[in-house]
Amino acid sequence: MFEWFTQSARQVVVFAQEEARTLRHSHIGSEALLLGLLREQHGVAANALAFLGVSLEQARLAVTRYVASGDEGIEGFMPFTPRAKQILHQASDEAAALNNKYVGTEHILLALTTIDESVAKNVLRDFDLDATTIRDRVIQQVADFPSDPRRREPSPTRWRRSRGAEAGPALEDGRIETTIGDLLITLSRADRLRPVLPELAAGEARIRAALERLGPDEPPESANGA
Repeated sequence: MFEWFTQSARQVVVFAQEEARTLRHSHIGSEALLLGLLREQHGVAANALAFLGVSLEQARLAVTRYVASGDEGIEGFMPFTPRAKQILHQASDEAAALNNKYVGTEHILLALTTIDESVAKNVLRDFDLDATTIRDRVIQQVADFPSDPRRREPSPTRWRRSRGAEAGPALEDGRIETTIGDLLITLSRADRLRPVLPELAAGEARIRAALERLGPDEPPESANGA
């Protein structure tokens, strides 16, 4: 889903997960995506919302009027709600409609305004914002800054053998292309995951050895053969 997302758009998803954890939710909902858009700060969406008078602090307060905090903190993987998934898929459609070959923060925001009965859309209504107002501002924002480097088109994520001891998702030349091998090795170094890696019979050395047995550009087969 995220292979055509810009670096800023991917960061929004990361921030959305953190906002969901702060709310002690067990899922990432539309409200978390909205807060993620605002928290990213530098994207088209955040600038458009700021121009329209929406701040992160105000939005956080508005969210609490619609959804309560959970009882316990959630660790590990957090799934998206059906509406959040719908928003992220719709973002690709919004990009295609604008003839963009990337999915940026602006497309996530536009998608968010199309999903009825979501918490995020209710929050935006609290600021007297509707889909037309937001769309007009986003289009104007893009027109004002047509060469913004933060909307650089990403390359699709490909499988390739990881090379170099310090391979990772943040590449040295500023590209946002990340390989599966890079991600696996980076995850193997995460402090939170290290205690459970022995249970998975995994670790950086084992991952590197496994990657070396695979040829370049050959994705591993999925469990269902898809």
